[in-house]
Amino acid sequence: MADGSNTPMNRRNILKTAGVAGIASIAGCLGGDDEDNGGPFYPHTIWGMYGSWEEAYVQGGEYYAEDHGFDFENNNSRGEEEEQISHIQNFAQQDADGILVGPVSETAPANQVEQAVSQDIPVIAANSDIDTPDLTMSVYIGNEPACEELGEEIVTYLESDGEAEGTVVNLQGDLGMAIGTEREQGFRNAVDEHDEIEILEISADFNREPAQEGLYSVLQSVDGEVDAIFAANGEMAAGAAGALDTYGMEPGEVFMACMDGSPTVVDLFDSEWLQRAFTQPTQYYLPIAMHYLEVARTEGEDALPDVGDEIDTDDLEITGEEHMGVDIWEGQDWAPATVQEQHDHPWFQTSGRLLTPDNYDESSNWGVIFGQDD
Repeated sequence: MADGSNTPMNRRNILKTAGVAGIASIAGCLGGDDEDNGGPFYPHTIWGMYGSWEEAYVQGGEYYAEDHGFDFENNNSRGEEEEQISHIQNFAQQDADGILVGPVSETAPANQVEQAVSQDIPVIAANSDIDTPDLTMSVYIGNEPACEELGEEIVTYLESDGEAEGTVVNLQGDLGMAIGTEREQGFRNAVDEHDEIEILEISADFNREPAQEGLYSVLQSVDGEVDAIFAANGEMAAGAAGALDTYGMEPGEVFMACMDGSPTVVDLFDSEWLQRAFTQPTQYYLPIAMHYLEVARTEGEDALPDVGDEIDTDDLEITGEEHMGVDIWEGQDWAPATVQEQHDHPWFQTSGRLLTPDNYDESSNWGVIFGQDD
């Protein structure tokens, strides 16, 4: 593995000028001033930029890298598997000290991860997983169990005399992406065993407009007879609120739950359109991953947590400077974490939080922190 003291500037110059196939795809970077900090080079490829969640996720990485002298840059795969594959190949060619991957899918980048690791470049996945035992580690909450908990909240709402029944609209994310399939599976785990619950599916690909248009059409077709809505992210929940409002319904008339804790979700709680949400420790994913890339680089992979370990703030504390006028690291909402085995590699499973009308506006929630200037 390359010494991180001098190489990032060389890599950066190559990245800007080389004609290597696929380099052009990196032009879609988000955020940061692309300044070389002179430290170890930890580039990141993200599945796509869809809204405030991804922006806060990337900002967390940018801030942590800035605070700790790491050379970080974000590259947008735009939901394209081949583009993400190209990113990882390019990172390895530039001799990155470690690679961060927010996977487009669980399987597509596996070969490139294996090749990078064979070159002694550790690779950590964030927000979801990659199906290869060679992955150094993954860091995420687990979309499936989180959405199963949301589905159970919907089931509880629909229960009468011990039996759940009613009509639920399922606003699906992009099922071609790992996070889309995981969230769908979690919701299905909770509701599929209840024969009296009718599921109406709308494919909205995590976007607000198709969610709003699709739900409005459904409301027209069923004369408004909808009891609950599950949305795989906050943008689709906002679209659902728009459709309900346009149709003439009042906030709270339909029970709605979504996977997200964004500023949009905070607004939906404020206006009482939303009753449940599940928030992730969004700004911590990339810092945790970078911390462990640095551990692997400086101490070796034997120093990484083992499967079965429980990690708390006594073991790891993500720290840094103030950003946006506040200490964004104050909450340490990722803790406690457990290290499990997934696809024969360690999975650093963080904590998360079910949001209700009683706790959604707490100052440690990332949607409150990153929505303060909205």
